[in-house]
Amino acid sequence: MRPPGWTGPDEWSFNRLWGIYPMRRGRKNGKAYAREIFKRINPSEKLFEEMLGAVSDQSACRSWKEGDGQYVPDLSKWLNGQRWEDEIIK
Repeated sequence: MRPPGWTGPDEWSFNRLWGIYPMRRGRKNGKAYAREIFKRINPSEKLFEEMLGAVSDQSACRSWKEGDGQYVPDLSKWLNGQRWEDEIIK
């Protein structure tokens, strides 16, 4: 079900981010809340590509791989904290 006020590209972008974002084993919750935050941010194409690149780079970090991803923040926290701007330590 499409949230009120969403257009096709916005929803497609969020679902693309949701699909690549690593989740802890057995956890794929908080999607509705993460979607609200994503909509509030309303990223430009450039920012969205930056977000995708950051997820890719951060996913390769040891801290995100340890303990079945126990240190991977929920996507809503990642978005709220603008974690795509974090320095990546490998």
